[in-house]
Amino acid sequence: MGATLLAAWLEDSRLSLVHVGDSRAYLLRSSVLVRLTADHTLVAEQIRRGILTPEQAEKSTMQNV
Repeated sequence: MGATLLAAWLEDSRLSLVHVGDSRAYLLRSSVLVRLTADHTLVAEQIRRGILTPEQAEKSTMQNV
């Protein structure tokens, strides 16, 4: 079973985000998208730790874990 969640709270000019899983939040400003969150997946963590390269991750059978 997998679950993802992304919640946002905007109050005045302050944005608060919470997320889990591979749901992503982006900021669109002046026609430019900037990713605000990082995936909580096994493969994403392996990339962050230097265990896998992004190229290796694309071929991983563990992408959904």
